[in-house]
Amino acid sequence: METETSSSERSVGQTTKVALVTGGTRGMGRVMVQALLEEGFIVVALGRYEKSTHELRETLGGNTERLRTMFVDLASGQAPEDTVAKVLESERRIDVLINNAGIGTGSIRADSWQNPVPFWEVTAEQWREFSAIHAEVTFRLARAVTPAMIARRWGRLIVNTTGLNSMINRGRIPYGPCKASAEAAAAVMAADLEGTGVTSNVLVPGGPVNTDFVPVQSGLDRKAMLQPKIMAEPLKWLVSDQANNFTARRIVAAEWRVESNPEACSSPIAWMGLGRPIILPKS
Repeated sequence: METETSSSERSVGQTTKVALVTGGTRGMGRVMVQALLEEGFIVVALGRYEKSTHELRETLGGNTERLRTMFVDLASGQAPEDTVAKVLESERRIDVLINNAGIGTGSIRADSWQNPVPFWEVTAEQWREFSAIHAEVTFRLARAVTPAMIARRWGRLIVNTTGLNSMINRGRIPYGPCKASAEAAAAVMAADLEGTGVTSNVLVPGGPVNTDFVPVQSGLDRKAMLQPKIMAEPLKWLVSDQANNFTARRIVAAEWRVESNPEACSSPIAWMGLGRPIILPKS
């Protein structure tokens, strides 16, 4: 892990807050890393490619004194737990976890936006890969960081999922169902964490974003797409003390307005409107 020391830090008492961002070296992740650095956090950006890490540092210019980077394939073996252990060994704490890493259907077929891949053409291995990155890794990282957050009575679990249309539209297997799993897990986490001081929320862009996650073969107008920078302001609010009691919510970054009531710029996490009260049988 590459590290540098800090002179300007966001503190809890005399201790600097630490944020861990998966997929933090590219696209939306890179924007979120920069936003957290601007807020004074030590930021550990995880990525799979050395080139994108160098590009991240070039993008940030001189604002890298609190940036740490790690090259890791989170879907491999004990990587989630080992990664958390390494960060805790070097930084002593993790206060914010942002599960942002992902792969899209463009990795199965570059023109999948125009030529959707039917589910029977998706291989079992592709399903396992998507499920591992979007659902399993999200759970395992959260499981590893949460106990210490609870002990400190402050923490943030934030996951980047997708819109309902992307979850269930034609050709969205395996991406859509795996993202739906991650969002459902975030909702359960929020319920389990009630009253602990640790929050669990979803932050999504609100549509296709102009990053290499969407291949040029998609045929989408890059200028008309959402730009990654829209993730910065809602993220800054979510990791602030103003959001201490804000949990089990879904923020759509494209609809975020700083001057508005955060409740009005968000909705309940997952699909709460579909739920019915659970009536347990009497013993």
